[in-house]
Amino acid sequence: MRETWVPLDVSNVDPDPFRQFQSWFDEARPLMPEPEAVALVTATLYGAPSARMVLLRHHDQRSFGWYTNYESRKGDELEAN
Repeated sequence: MRETWVPLDVSNVDPDPFRQFQSWFDEARPLMPEPEAVALVTATLYGAPSARMVLLRHHDQRSFGWYTNYESRKGDELEAN
C-alpha cells in the first residue's frame, strides 16, 4: 500500500470535533492494525512535554477515554496539569 499525503482542507472539516474524529477513526480502521493506539502528551509544571502511547478505549460525542496507570509519571503529570 502506498501512502499518500493530502493537505487538510479546513472547508471539508466537520465543525464538531467529535464527529470529525469519528469520521477519521472510521477511515483509519481498515488501514491500521491498531487505530486505538494514540499519543498522549502531557507536560511538567515547567512546560516540558512528555509523550507516550496509550490505548483509546472510549469515545463518544462528549469525551475520550483511555487506559493508563495513574500512579505513573504520566499520571502525576495529568494530575498536576
